[in-house]
Amino acid sequence: AILYPESQAYSKIIDCMPGYVVEQWKAPDYDCGESIDRRPMDFVYRGRPNRLRFGTASKMKGEVPLLIAAKMEALGKQTDVSVEQDDRIYGEGWYDFLRSSKTVYAAPGGYTAVDFQGEINARVADIESRHAVDTLEQLNEFLPPSWDCYTFLTITPRHFEAIACKTAQILLRHPYKGVLAADRHYIPLEHDFSNIDEVIAKCEDSRYLQDIVDRAKEEVLFDQNYSFSNFKKTLYECIVSGKTDQQAGLESSATVPDMNELNQQLDQEKRRLSVAYHNTLSDRQLLQPQKAAPKTKIDYRREIIIIKNRSASLIRRGYYRVRRPVARLAKTVLRR
Repeated sequence: AILYPESQAYSKIIDCMPGYVVEQWKAPDYDCGESIDRRPMDFVYRGRPNRLRFGTASKMKGEVPLLIAAKMEALGKQTDVSVEQDDRIYGEGWYDFLRSSKTVYAAPGGYTAVDFQGEINARVADIESRHAVDTLEQLNEFLPPSWDCYTFLTITPRHFEAIACKTAQILLRHPYKGVLAADRHYIPLEHDFSNIDEVIAKCEDSRYLQDIVDRAKEEVLFDQNYSFSNFKKTLYECIVSGKTDQQAGLESSATVPDMNELNQQLDQEKRRLSVAYHNTLSDRQLLQPQKAAPKTKIDYRREIIIIKNRSASLIRRGYYRVRRPVARLAKTVLRR
């Protein structure tokens, strides 16, 4: 109702997650079979620099892992934590990074400040240009209390990845869409950090950590509700079912779309994109400077080809942009 107030009247909104479990994670040896107590690192994390315009959510992603790392380092623990863009890890290296550690932190996905029209971003940029603002508390002095009042937070692919690699997660206490349970699938950290010492003590208990990761992999990773196949099934059912009278706002029942017609439209779209891509490549090749002798006269054939390709692309784009809205309008008028 907050993010999509108008769409609710004519659209069917399906609740989904930012990521799902892939089948290869379920392999018995995906976590390399390394037990918790034999891993060299005690705590790891990678993130992006703190962006204050995202509200309290930015603090969850930037300050919390640094606080945990400082506590662990004071006790002589091995940590590898960074919130710098250049230190981020991608691909298979990310999974190897997770497998090297006993514990990891992953912030809830989403935001606590919603920028509907870009006004928050502009206001924060203006404040930062005129004042030395380094923390969220300093920024709050210049903004109304309501700017950071939402709780659009959810589970993320990082949580599933850590479970797949059997790395125990230290997480802020949160429902995580009902997927993860505190003290069962992750080690809960209170939002005011009041139990930080208790969390660190739990991280020193290898048996406790091993139970956490084994239970999470068994109860979460193998639950079909969180698999990509289930998401694809949901998406397919949405496409096939179409819209109901109430969702579409029509008097007559909307017909179930013909899958053959949908496939034909997809094929047409693929051909259109293929032609547009070919025209782009042709333009690039023609516009490249010749390695031979310098050009002494205008190559009219080259110019005509460029104009022809670009004109065809413009006509094609205009047709596809106008066709669908007009078709939808015509169907609506005819049904009413």
